[in-house]
Amino acid sequence: MHAPLLLHRDAELAALSDALHRARRGSGGLAVVRGEPGAGKSALAAALATAARAAGVAVGTGRATELAARRPFAPATAAIGDGAPDLPRLAEARRVLAAAPPGVLDGSADGGDRELWVVDQLGAAVEDRCAGGPLLLVLDDLQWADASSLRVVGHLADAAPGLPLLLLVLTRPPAHDTPVARLLAAGRAHATVDLALEPLPPQGAVELTAALTGGDPGPALRAHVAGCGGNPLYVRELVDGLRAAGRLVRDGDRVELADGDGPLPATLADLVRARLAALDGATVRLLELAALLGTRFSAADLALLADRPAARLWEELEPATRAGLLTAEGEGLAFRHDLVRDVVADQLPASARAALHLELGRALAAVGAPAGRVAEHLALGAEPGDREAVAWLARAASEAAFAGPDVAVGLRRTALQLAAPGDPLRGLLTAQLAFDVIAAGDRHEGEALCRAALEEGVHPDGEGALRLGLMESMMLRGRLPEVLDQARTTLASPGVAPPDRAVALSWLAIGAMFLERADVADAAAERARQAAVESGAIPAEIKALNVRGLLARQRGDLVAHERFTAAAVAAGAREPTRPVLASHPHLHHAVALADLDRFDEARARLGEAHRAYERLGMRAPATFLHVFGAAVLQAAGAWDDAMTEHLAAVAAARATGAGWQLDTLGALAVLHARRDELPAARERLAEIARLEAAGAVAHDVAGATLAHALVLEASGNADAALALLDALWDELAAAERPALRRPFAVDLVRMLVARGSTSRALAVAEDVAALAAGTPQSTSLAALADHCAALARGDVDGLVAAAARASAAPRPFEALAACADAVVALAAAGRADDASRLADTGLAHAESLGAAREATRIGGALRAAGLRRGARGPRTRPATGWESLTTAERRVAELVAEGLSNPQIADRLVVSRRTVSTHVSNILRKLEVGSRVQLATIAARRDRPAS
Repeated sequence: MHAPLLLHRDAELAALSDALHRARRGSGGLAVVRGEPGAGKSALAAALATAARAAGVAVGTGRATELAARRPFAPATAAIGDGAPDLPRLAEARRVLAAAPPGVLDGSADGGDRELWVVDQLGAAVEDRCAGGPLLLVLDDLQWADASSLRVVGHLADAAPGLPLLLLVLTRPPAHDTPVARLLAAGRAHATVDLALEPLPPQGAVELTAALTGGDPGPALRAHVAGCGGNPLYVRELVDGLRAAGRLVRDGDRVELADGDGPLPATLADLVRARLAALDGATVRLLELAALLGTRFSAADLALLADRPAARLWEELEPATRAGLLTAEGEGLAFRHDLVRDVVADQLPASARAALHLELGRALAAVGAPAGRVAEHLALGAEPGDREAVAWLARAASEAAFAGPDVAVGLRRTALQLAAPGDPLRGLLTAQLAFDVIAAGDRHEGEALCRAALEEGVHPDGEGALRLGLMESMMLRGRLPEVLDQARTTLASPGVAPPDRAVALSWLAIGAMFLERADVADAAAERARQAAVESGAIPAEIKALNVRGLLARQRGDLVAHERFTAAAVAAGAREPTRPVLASHPHLHHAVALADLDRFDEARARLGEAHRAYERLGMRAPATFLHVFGAAVLQAAGAWDDAMTEHLAAVAAARATGAGWQLDTLGALAVLHARRDELPAARERLAEIARLEAAGAVAHDVAGATLAHALVLEASGNADAALALLDALWDELAAAERPALRRPFAVDLVRMLVARGSTSRALAVAEDVAALAAGTPQSTSLAALADHCAALARGDVDGLVAAAARASAAPRPFEALAACADAVVALAAAGRADDASRLADTGLAHAESLGAAREATRIGGALRAAGLRRGARGPRTRPATGWESLTTAERRVAELVAEGLSNPQIADRLVVSRRTVSTHVSNILRKLEVGSRVQLATIAARRDRPAS
C-alpha cells in the first residue's frame, strides 16, 4: 500500500502502536479495525507490521477470501504459520486437517470435538510463538473467514491479555447478527483497540491528492476528488487513472486536469472499466477468468481454466500489471484490491460466470484437486439435478466435517438444494447434515434433524448410527430420560445392527443405574456386556463394565469396582481409538484406585488418559479428565489442586455445552463450605438449582446435599442441616447406594450426637463399620469406622486412637475431622495437655487443606477449656502476594519465569492446558499483575540471590 493512504490516520495508528507497545510488555489484547472497502485498513496494518518488525516483534499475517470460506481454518493457519512454518503444534493441526474422513456416518458427530481440539492446538501454537517473544498476528478480511477460523480468533482474544500478543483483525462493517458481528460483540471485553475508519474529511482528500500528485490540486481536480466520498482507495485510483491517461498537467506547484470540463469516471467501477477498455481483448478475457479464482490466484489454476500454458499467461497479463490492475504476490498474482476484482467479475453475465465456475470445478476434479476446491466452484455453477456436483459437495462436506462442521453444514445444505427429489443421495445427505449440525454446536436443530430423518426413513441403512448419535447428543445435554426412550426404540427396531443394539443396551444399563434397583441395573449391564462382546462393540463393552463397576462401588464393593474398571481399561487397550476411549476407561479406573487409597496409581491412570486424549485429539473428553482428576485430588487431600480442576471442569463443560456439571459444582460447594467460604458455597448451590431446573441430572447426589447441610449448620440452623443428612442417609440405603454416604458419615454422627440421638448415631456407625468390613484393604475406611463408632459412644480414648489411625492413612481431611472430634472430647473431659498436643496435629492438617471450618472447631474447643492455641496455630494463607500461591501455582509460576508457554507447561507437568490456564489466571490475580512478563519478573526477583 502507498504510504500517503495513511494521511489523517495518525490517531488510529497511534492507538494501534500503543496497543503493540503494551503487548511487547506482556499485556496483549485484541485490536479491531472496521472500515468500508478502500478505507485504509490494510494500509494501517502494513504500517503497524513494519513498525513491529523494526522493534523486533514477530509478525504473522493471514487473509480470508470469499472462495476459501469453505476451507476450515485456512486463514487462521496461514496467519499462525506466517514466519514460523515449523511450529510442531501447527504441523500437528495441519496433519489432522488433512486426515482422511471417517466412514459414511461413523464418527460424523465427532467433528465438533475434533474442531475444538484443532482450535486448542492452534491456540497452543500461538502461545509457543509468544514464548519466544512478542507477536503481532494480523487477520485481514475477517468478513470472509470460515466459522472455525472465527473460533480461533475468539480463543486467541480470550488468551491475549496474558500474553505478549496483539491480535489485529480487519473487517468490513459486518451485517447485524452475523457470526463476525457476534464474535466482535463478544470480543469487545478484550478489545484493546476498536476502530471504525471514517471517510477522509474534504481537506484530507485534497491532501492525499497532493501527496499522490506531488503538487497542489487545482479547482477542477479538487472538485472531482470530492466525488470520491473521502475513500482513500478511490482517490488513489482516480489519480492513477488520470495520470495514466495523460490528463494531469503541472503548472509550477499546481496540478490540474488537462481538460477540466472533460468527462471523468464517476465511481471506482468506472475507473476500472476505463482501464479495462485500454487493454486488448485477450488480456481482458484472462482477467475475467482470473476474477473467478478470487482476489489472489496461481498461474497454474488460471492456466487450467484458460486451457493454455502458464508461460503464455505472463505475456498476456503483463499489460494488466502495467495498468495497475494486478500485482505480484508471492508465487502468484493478485488483483490490486477486492473491489477491482469485483468490477472485473461483473463484466461477465451471471450465466457466464456460473458456466465458467462449473467448467473450472470439473477441470480441477480432472486433475485430482482437493474436494473442497472442486466443490467451491461447482457450488457456484451447478444447476439443480447435477449429480456430479452433488457428489463432489457431499465428499467435500465429509472431509470438512471432521474438523470444520460449520463448513460441512453449508456444503451439505447446498448439495441438498441441488439434489433431485428422487436422488437416493438425499437420505444420506440428510442424515449426515444432522450430525454436522450437532457437531457445529446446534444440538437442538441437529437432534430435530435426526428425528425427522428417522421418522421419514430417508436413510434406512443409517438408522443405527442416527439413533446412537441422537442418544450421545442428548446425553451430553444431560437428557437421560430421552436417551432411555431412544434406546428402547432402537432395540425395538429390526433394522439396527447388533453392535448398535449393544450400545443401546449399555445406555439402558446406565439409565437403570440411576432409576432402577441395583440388581436390575447390574443384570442390564451384564446383558449389554455380553451383547457387546458377541458383536465386537468395544465402546458398549466398556460402558457396561463401567456401569457394573459403579454399581459395585455404590454398594460398597470397592474391590469389584476396581476389577470391573481394570477390565474396561484392558478392553480399551485392544482398540485405543477415539470412539473407544470416549467411554473413559482410564478415568473410571483412576477413581476405583483412589477408593482403595492407591493414589499414586490413580494419578498414573489420569496421566495415561491425558496422553491418550492429546494423542487422539480428543478435546471434549478432557472435561471428564478434570472431573475425575478433581475427585482423586480431593480425596487425597490436595484441595487447592482439586479446586483448580473443578473450576477447569466447569469452564470446559460450558465451552463444550456438556450438561454434566452437577457433580463438579456439588464438590466445589462442599470444598467452599469446609473452608468456611459460605458465599461461594451458596453461589454454587444456586447454580446447581438452575441446572436442575433445566433438566440436568447428578450422579453423586450427596455432594450438593452435604454442601447445603454444611451451609445451614454454619448459618445456625443445625436442625435443618441434620434433617437433610439424616434423610439422605436413608435414601441412599433404599437406593442401594450405601458407599455414597462416606463423605458425610462423620458429619451426620456428630450432628446426631449433638442432638442427643445416640441410638441413631450408633446405627449410622454400624453402617460405616459394615462398609469398612467389605474392603479390608482400605486403612482409611477402617479408621473412619473407628472414628464414627467412638464418636457415637462418646469414647474419648477411642476418638484419640481413631485420630492416630486416620493420621496414618492417606486421607488428610478424614484425619483432620478425627483430630477435631478428639480435641473437642479431650477438652470437654479436662484433659488439657492431650487436647493441646492433638490440636497441633489437627491444625497441621487444617493448614495443609485450608479447612478453616475444622480449624475453628479445634480453636473453639481449646478456648472453651481455657487453653491457648499452640504455637502451631492455623495459619491462614494470605489472599495476595507470593505467599498466597499454592504449591502447584508456584511451580507453574516458576515455569512461566523460565519462558515456557501454557502448552509447554502442560506437557512438562502432564496436565491439561486448561488446568495450567486456570493456574495462571489465579497467579496473576493473586500477584495483582496483568501479564506473564510481570509474573516472570516477580519470580526471577525471588530466585535472585541477595547481594
